[in-house]
Amino acid sequence: MGLAAQRVDCGVSSIRGKRPTYLVLAAALVIFIASLANTGLRLIRIDRDIAEGFGENLVWTVVQGEIELLRLLDALDRLGSETAEPQEVIRRYDLFWSRLRIMQEGEVGARLAAIKRIGDTVSSAAALLTELEPEISALVPGDSSRAEQVRERLRQLQPRLHDASVWTAQAELDRSAAHAQSRREVLFEALLYLIGLFVAALLLVGLLIRELRQTRQLTQLARLAEAEAKRSEQRFRDVVDAASDWIWETGPDHCFTFISEQLAALSGEKPEDVLGKARWQLRLPDDLDDSNWSKYRAAVEAHEPIRNFVFPYRDRKGRRHFSRVHGKPFFDTDGRFLGYRGTGRDITAELEAAQEIAESRKLLRAVINAVPAVINVKDSQLRYVLMNEFEAQVYGVAAEEVIGKSSVEIAGGVFGEESRELDRRVLATGRPLPFAEREFTDRHGVRRFWWSAKKPLLDEAGAVRYIVTAALDITQLKATERARSNLSRYFSPNMVDVLAGADEALRTVRSHDAGILFADIIGFSQFTTTERPEQAFAVIREFHARMARIVFRFEGTLDKYIGDGLMASFGTPRPGRLDATHTIQCARAMAQEIADWNAERVARGQHQVRIAIGAHYGPVLLGDIGDERRLEFAVLGETVNIASRLEGMTRQLRVPVVVSDALIQMARRESEDGALAIGGFANAGVHSIRGMATPLVVWVMEEPAPTEAGLALPR
Repeated sequence: MGLAAQRVDCGVSSIRGKRPTYLVLAAALVIFIASLANTGLRLIRIDRDIAEGFGENLVWTVVQGEIELLRLLDALDRLGSETAEPQEVIRRYDLFWSRLRIMQEGEVGARLAAIKRIGDTVSSAAALLTELEPEISALVPGDSSRAEQVRERLRQLQPRLHDASVWTAQAELDRSAAHAQSRREVLFEALLYLIGLFVAALLLVGLLIRELRQTRQLTQLARLAEAEAKRSEQRFRDVVDAASDWIWETGPDHCFTFISEQLAALSGEKPEDVLGKARWQLRLPDDLDDSNWSKYRAAVEAHEPIRNFVFPYRDRKGRRHFSRVHGKPFFDTDGRFLGYRGTGRDITAELEAAQEIAESRKLLRAVINAVPAVINVKDSQLRYVLMNEFEAQVYGVAAEEVIGKSSVEIAGGVFGEESRELDRRVLATGRPLPFAEREFTDRHGVRRFWWSAKKPLLDEAGAVRYIVTAALDITQLKATERARSNLSRYFSPNMVDVLAGADEALRTVRSHDAGILFADIIGFSQFTTTERPEQAFAVIREFHARMARIVFRFEGTLDKYIGDGLMASFGTPRPGRLDATHTIQCARAMAQEIADWNAERVARGQHQVRIAIGAHYGPVLLGDIGDERRLEFAVLGETVNIASRLEGMTRQLRVPVVVSDALIQMARRESEDGALAIGGFANAGVHSIRGMATPLVVWVMEEPAPTEAGLALPR
């Protein structure tokens, strides 16, 4: 200690030798410090003025007045309905009135009155509300005219209140700008004082640095200052580590000794209501989570750090909120526990958002499971992260059991390998695979057909993170297509369309005009006696095939095969615009087809085939006949009988085609060129028809010559 004292004395002597300089520098430091302190006080006052101002609350108050006016107007607009509630109008009136009273009274009223034109606006709005109070109280549901009158008078306030909101916002912006300007000026002054203080300190340190190094006392003081600086730094780090909104501190008894002022703004609680109490003393009566609080008390009593302790509380308005706190114990230099320091945050909005997200995920999962189609998601390792219930049932697995497994493990066999290869293609290219048909045999051995597609989901870097697969079960559709194809082998295309689209049998009987055509091979019975059965059936099959193609070409319905003949109708099951024309064109094309066929047969050394065609146009009856086990679509009526008689008349007139005058005239009306429509036919006069009392005018067509295609066959 003697050596230390000598060093201190030496330092003091050295300082005394430079006393005038020290005094000047000390005086300068005092002046700079005093000026800096004064500047700091001014800055604190400016910050306090900014903090104590109403700011957004003042603007919010005025805007809320405008919003309450709009809600009142909306309630008046709905009052025109008989089911409207007049109490809603009165409640909105009271809320609007309370907003105006807030803008007139107290410090808010004083602040608003100081803003130009706002005081008059609020006063006039209050006067108008007072004047309208009796009329609003007398309003009843359905009284739309009186409600509209009140609404029109109140609507005059809307632009004025909106202007008041704008003026208030502008006034607050101007006030903030003025404070900001003052603050910048004070900060600039503080900067100048700091520079002066820094320069004076540098000079003083330059003079004292050698003396400070030589004195143990000054060295000890420096060490103490350094230790204090480290403690301050550690305290700052503790707060930063907690990283939250308000700061708190407790003593060794775990009672609060400090709460930052942010608590009131962020949670609605008053710091003075919390100080001196332990956190568990503030526990809500309806907080029944004993396990949560037991863990917390065990942690703080063991002096362990607190992380993510969540508990409910109520704000000053009684609303339930949730807070999350972090804390860290601190100790003195001897290791004695001194308490906790930490931060807190209101996480009510976070919890509500998390709950909404959880509910949305639950809803999305329910929707995915409800879709009657395959939906799954795989990761970049081609392993399932999601599978809906429909697909799980197809594979005979539980949806949650497939997570982390591959297509081969779930689907197995060739189908699983194909699925994995398609996934690899999406993963490699980053492009979706369009819908395509795939065949699959499910766990029951049922053959299925999928209409599936794959789409990549990319991360922020553009890499494939997930692969989504969607597939529709088109097994039934494929079966329907096969049934339709088989149906078309027995019915004409237009009948297939009707039968495939009908929900039930065509039971409805109806009547309209249609063209009826009969075609028959002449002398086929005699032909069968001279030819082998196989050859006879080959002829009739080819005849039917050739004639059916022609019927379908002209949109006809092949009603039935009648041995070596057939019956066709045009305009069934639904009438068309050119039914008569198509009937004549079909008859003409059939005759030409037989001529070309005969040319082929003669070239092969075979007998020619003679044909008889009769056609008529008129009213027919259409409907199903038969029972529930077997139905047949039938075309009945005198028109059918006449067409059959005309087909028989071909033998009498020695021509291949005989048609009625009714068919010819209808074809002329349907066609722009009537002569072209009936080309090749000639009027054969009036003839008696067997079974009919009235003779008919008939038209005939001579047998056509073979076309060049028919004649050019090899002999």
